[in-house]
Amino acid sequence: MRPVLEQAGVCTWAPLPAGGALRQRACGTHSGATGPRNGLLRGPNILARSFQGTLDDADPHQHHADHQEPVHSFVAVPPQAPVPEHPALQPPLGMAWDAGVWTLAGAFLLAARISRTVHEESVSTPRGLREAAARELAAFQLSTATRSGREMVVAQEAAAADTARVSAAAQRAQQEEREERERQAAYSRAAAQQAAQLREERERSRQEYDARQARLEAEMVEREAAERATIAAQRAEAAAQAARAQREAEAAAELEAKERAERAAAELAAAQAAERQAAEERQRLRRAMQTFAYRLDGEVTLQRPPKGTTVMRGPLVQEATLRVATSCGSILGGPGSDLPWTADFAAAVEAGDPTLAVPGLAGCYREAAEGALGALRLQASTGSGGPLGHSGVDPALIEQWVTLGTLRACVAALGVLRPLVEAFVRGGEPAPARFSVKAGIRALPADHPGAASLAVHRAVQALGAQDSEALRASLALLAEEELALAAEDLQSVEDGVFNACFTGQPGRFVGLALAVARVLAMVELVQEGDEDKEAAWKALRGALRCGAQTAASDTLQVPAALLAAALPPEHRLVEALGHMSEANLSPAQKKARLERERALQAAAAAQLLEEDWVDEAAVKATRIAEQQKQVPYAERIWALTNVAGTLAMGGPGETEQARRLAEQAVSLKQEWIGAPRHPCLLPEFLLLVDILSRNLEWERDAAGLAGVILRIVIEVADAYAEAQDPLSGVILLEGAQQRLAEIAGLRNPALKAASRASERLQVQLTPAQLEALVGLRKRVAPRALQRVAGALAEKLGVQGPIVQRSKIEEWARRGVALLGPLT
Repeated sequence: MRPVLEQAGVCTWAPLPAGGALRQRACGTHSGATGPRNGLLRGPNILARSFQGTLDDADPHQHHADHQEPVHSFVAVPPQAPVPEHPALQPPLGMAWDAGVWTLAGAFLLAARISRTVHEESVSTPRGLREAAARELAAFQLSTATRSGREMVVAQEAAAADTARVSAAAQRAQQEEREERERQAAYSRAAAQQAAQLREERERSRQEYDARQARLEAEMVEREAAERATIAAQRAEAAAQAARAQREAEAAAELEAKERAERAAAELAAAQAAERQAAEERQRLRRAMQTFAYRLDGEVTLQRPPKGTTVMRGPLVQEATLRVATSCGSILGGPGSDLPWTADFAAAVEAGDPTLAVPGLAGCYREAAEGALGALRLQASTGSGGPLGHSGVDPALIEQWVTLGTLRACVAALGVLRPLVEAFVRGGEPAPARFSVKAGIRALPADHPGAASLAVHRAVQALGAQDSEALRASLALLAEEELALAAEDLQSVEDGVFNACFTGQPGRFVGLALAVARVLAMVELVQEGDEDKEAAWKALRGALRCGAQTAASDTLQVPAALLAAALPPEHRLVEALGHMSEANLSPAQKKARLERERALQAAAAAQLLEEDWVDEAAVKATRIAEQQKQVPYAERIWALTNVAGTLAMGGPGETEQARRLAEQAVSLKQEWIGAPRHPCLLPEFLLLVDILSRNLEWERDAAGLAGVILRIVIEVADAYAEAQDPLSGVILLEGAQQRLAEIAGLRNPALKAASRASERLQVQLTPAQLEALVGLRKRVAPRALQRVAGALAEKLGVQGPIVQRSKIEEWARRGVALLGPLT
């Protein structure tokens, strides 16, 4: 029936995919949703519905719709089996279309009705139900077996497909591997070819480079050989020139030494002849001159003053611990010659200081000398003779005689006072000490050509004529005579006192001062106009100042004090001697004196506070400040610089405090030195300029201070050049420029001056030094300035009990030898 229907074109059967439902082409799919098998076919064709029941009864292998299992159209045929094709039925030729169609339709309707009837009968009885159930079970089993076979077939097909795919993938991989190997081989061949080309190019470049280097080396060897030959020739020429210059210099030096020796011998012979002649003249004059003298006898005693005795040292009132009593007289008598004089001192060291002890004792000795002179005047008035009636003794010489006696008595008293003070300090009670001196004058007749009075008159005439040469010659002659009279028969006095007054430069100064005093006394007698006297005084003071300027530092204090004490208090020379003594002080002594004065002022202020304003806090603060001032300069400066250097590494507030401390250290050092600019200020200046350079607001201050440092460095470099070491000077200048150029600024005049100074010193360098300078610029110059500053930094203890020179004194004494060479 199915083939017939298919042939008739009513419906066709086709297998469904796994998991699908039975599908009919143009007929639809049957479903048993309302019963086991209702025989109804979904679709509009009623014939198909009737025919479906017949198919269900006739085909026991069909599924019941309740199982919902996918089935195939053909039982026991694999799903993949091809369906046999039947030729489509063709209507007979000549048959009318309408009759055939209705006939076929009737047949279908009849068949459907018969099939439905049979089906209804089969399911309506128990036997039919069992048969239907058996058919359904058989159909289910057949469907299950079919499905299992289908799944196996599908799995086999999938495995075969997988195997085929794997095989194809393997073939593709092998093909790709072959292709990759071919590509790699091609790439390797290309790379090898390119590497070979690169090797060839590198080899060619290397050969060209080697050839070029060989040419350059050959040229360098030739050039070096030529340069060495040129340098050797230049050195040989320079050596020859140096040898010639040395021979010429040696010859010139030998000739000069010979001439100098001849001149020295001639000068020595002339000096010896002049000395012999002068000695003969002095002997002749001594035989012709008449000597007059008077003797002064004195006594010096040390005592402990009564309790409550005070002494005044400026504004400070101190309790006296030592009293010096002295008396002096002459056998000639005279008013006040035996009256005792006393001087109180707060400390024994003051009594041993000539500059402090002499002013309190000289009045006694001057009164004794004036008393002796008064007795001589009395003798002259009574007609008993004596020096006052001699023609060669003028009034100026009489006044000078008193001064000589006072001066000699002061020196003798100091000679016996020092041992007494030393014994007193050791705790003993020294016995009174006596001394005796003679004050003499020599006089020639007024008409004698060698009379001193003639030299005095010549000096007065030279003053009137403003002839400085004649004045200098007259003063020199008088000074020699006055010094001989002042120092005569005083060799028994202690060496320290005698040498401090009458030997070397101090002695020449004493003789010149006495000569000026004598001429000035004569000017007062012979000159009438005040203007002439004032002009004469200025000329004499200038001559004495010239003599004082040739004396070494700290050598005129004792002579000036003795002369000022021996002269009358109102004498013009007293004030001038004080100024000259002050000018002769060294910076160290000036600072020491200033410290003593400050200590006295502070102590006096403390006294006033305690007496008039009792404030313990203020008094304590004053005493603390005074104690700080008593600390030596070196220790105070060391402490300030150390603290300033530590604070400079902190924040802005600490930097400002570091600047204040560094400026205090600089001020103290300047006060100690006595000058605002000095090489020994370099350590403190460098610290301050480093601190100033840390703050942009202090940039101008830092630039100014850097300029000051560069000026000092130029002075030190010039000192190196004077010491025949210009190379060290150049290194120092270049190191200072490297260190301070950025701080000072390129337009700073001091920086330009340092550069010019360096160029100036480089001209003095030898070729070897110029060659060495290239390496020294990098190795030594950057540290040269700090090295110099370190050598000039003060060490602790320079002002302690151990005698040790400060760097300031060492620089004044040794100069750049203190620093040593910088190379």
